[in-house]
Amino acid sequence: MSEHIVAAIVGKGVRAFELSCLIEIFQEMKPQHVESWYQLKICSLEKELNIAGGITIQRSYDFDALNAASTIIILSWRDTTTPPPEFLLFALREAHHRGARICSICSGASVLAATGLLTNKTAITHWNCSELLSSQYPDLKVDAKNLYHEDGNILTSAGAGTMLDILLHIVRADFGPAIANDIAQRLLLSSHRVGTQNQKKHQPLSDIHAQANNISLLLEWLEENISIPHTIESLAQRMSMSISTFQRHFLLKTGMTAIDWIINLRLRLAKELLITSDLPLKKIAAMTGFNTIDNFRYHFRKEESTTPKKFRESLNK
Repeated sequence: MSEHIVAAIVGKGVRAFELSCLIEIFQEMKPQHVESWYQLKICSLEKELNIAGGITIQRSYDFDALNAASTIIILSWRDTTTPPPEFLLFALREAHHRGARICSICSGASVLAATGLLTNKTAITHWNCSELLSSQYPDLKVDAKNLYHEDGNILTSAGAGTMLDILLHIVRADFGPAIANDIAQRLLLSSHRVGTQNQKKHQPLSDIHAQANNISLLLEWLEENISIPHTIESLAQRMSMSISTFQRHFLLKTGMTAIDWIINLRLRLAKELLITSDLPLKKIAAMTGFNTIDNFRYHFRKEESTTPKKFRESLNK
């Protein structure tokens, strides 16, 4: 992978936490064995950035840096009642047209919505911002429940607390689950919070302490053993739980059923192999646990609206 430029769009009053997450993931967490990592560029209209809390820093780049970015991240946007500058919206449309990945954090969804790129699409923002976003852009399907959502090369996410989740999701897509999990462990984080986990879900402390770590370990084990068959019964037995207890705790932890989570993981790994390798489809089906071409094709078509073969062919056009 060549150097991947990540441009972060920063407005007035940005949270220090959001900037810290970007620096931590895209600069400080570079694995030793990875030759080429991310190059982070902090972009702003202002030469001096006044960060919430009274901190002032110098910007790194202006918005011209967006032209070379492979990933653009729009941080929380304080002034959601004033339209963003048209040249910024134009730059985002151009970036999307050339295939750049664009991700919004919290109220940054309002900037992305103003480009028109979210029209008739699902957009996630913090639940406290959802009513305003819906009233400003009635053609959006605003989701105030889940953590983050991916639609092609556009990602939207909830509050600042989901920053690390969405950034690890990006690392996972670019470098695979092993590196993403390694970074999560170095940061003492859960290895994987899926986007469909509920923003406002509150677990009892007893459940968190007793079961969360065990489910996290199971998720890591599944990623390492995705090629073998799994059933609800076998997973519940592995966790020493009844089926109903296991299903309840898995849903609380991930926001998905175990079967849906496993299929999602298999599809993500299969897509990665289609992009990065010339392995036969039969081999990919076996490596990802689909086992048969027909089963692989069925689930892939259901998710991507195309077949694995046509998806791979489209990469070379």
